[in-house]
Amino acid sequence: MADANRDRARAFFSAFNEADRERFTALLAEDVELETLTGPFAGREAAAGWLKQGRGKVVPHAVCDRFFERDGRELVLIRLQFRRRDNRELLQEADIAAVFEFAEDGLVKRCEMYQDPAEALKAIGLGG
Repeated sequence: MADANRDRARAFFSAFNEADRERFTALLAEDVELETLTGPFAGREAAAGWLKQGRGKVVPHAVCDRFFERDGRELVLIRLQFRRRDNRELLQEADIAAVFEFAEDGLVKRCEMYQDPAEALKAIGLGG
């Protein structure tokens, strides 16, 4: 189960990086809840709207660094990069984290993102 959830989390960020709406929404439960760094999004269509948010001259790109599993939840430590669309110049990067919960059918039921990875580790009981 842990490997399957890890693969699902990787697929989520792969679709995010490519802004692939069809592939992204296929990974989500109809009633998905996303708690992103820009706000909450409830439902598949709202999540698809978040996917396209802020993709003008600057393009976000998530690099999945490490994975942790606890009680069926998958935590991903991420290096979030922002690059210029025209020449791919790195403008900014930050370490963040995401905690996933999956429905019985394997679709993403909930994803909560954290600006502070230590807070995400605490949220799943792995931090002090």
